[in-house]
Amino acid sequence: MRAISSPKPAFDGLAIGISAACLVHCLGLPLLFAVLPALSAAFDIPEAFHVAMFALAVPVSAIALNSGFRHHGALLPVLFGAIGLALLGAGALAGQPELIETGLTVAGGLALAGAHWQNWRLRRAAAALLVDPA
Repeated sequence: MRAISSPKPAFDGLAIGISAACLVHCLGLPLLFAVLPALSAAFDIPEAFHVAMFALAVPVSAIALNSGFRHHGALLPVLFGAIGLALLGAGALAGQPELIETGLTVAGGLALAGAHWQNWRLRRAAAALLVDPA
């Protein structure tokens, strides 16, 4: 049997990259702004940015996690991905105080990145089981 090549594993990499960028944004920028208050006026990031990033994360994660589930059959990455997206959505859309919003977003980003990492690992393990007899 041969493994069918698919561009969908790239969605896991894209999703991990988006999660990493989210973590840098959520943790790094507030820390930088706390150290250098003059920068906070120069880089005013609107709340719509968080909604837009969440809107990007949902379809990318759905495609990657669904594809991975169909490939390896493990439900755990899908569950952690759903939890991560729920936390990200709560942070982006719920209008929480900034500290709570940051906590929800960081927890969601970590859960989602972990889900995509596990999805990627399970996909590779499943593909390794499909050996080309030629």
